[in-house]
Amino acid sequence: MEVPDFLRIEHSPIHGHGIFANRTLEPGLILGPYKGEKIYDTNDTDYAWDIDPEDEKGGEAWMVDALPLDKSNYLRYINDPFGTGKEENLVAFQITERIFYLVCKRIEKDEELLISYGNAYWEARGHMDNKSDEECSDNSSKNCERTCKVSN
Repeated sequence: MEVPDFLRIEHSPIHGHGIFANRTLEPGLILGPYKGEKIYDTNDTDYAWDIDPEDEKGGEAWMVDALPLDKSNYLRYINDPFGTGKEENLVAFQITERIFYLVCKRIEKDEELLISYGNAYWEARGHMDNKSDEECSDNSSKNCERTCKVSN
């Protein structure tokens, strides 16, 4: 699997493998697109992003699933820091029908790249039950969905 020279795949203390920076990454860097196969049902995958159709006629929504290794890329290894006390440093966005990741906070050399999978992901896995407003603070960003703001 090809990985840009400024990143590497290695064991993650969060889950399985992760993506780590080989140098400092500044806000504004765009990674992607996220690659995978087009699917309409996500019951069997943890590697899919929703794609909103771009046509104005309200076309059917679908997902890009990076579970098949032969159809995915390195972005499939970026973890969510849910429950770790760490904050995401990337935010996902869609252009046309493709997902990209934006570096939204400075990432130091050897730091893991992290992105929020969103509340729906964790709710579907039973991890969002009984979360109070106090648990949804900026200090525990994975307990609730928030927007990663880009510094000017």
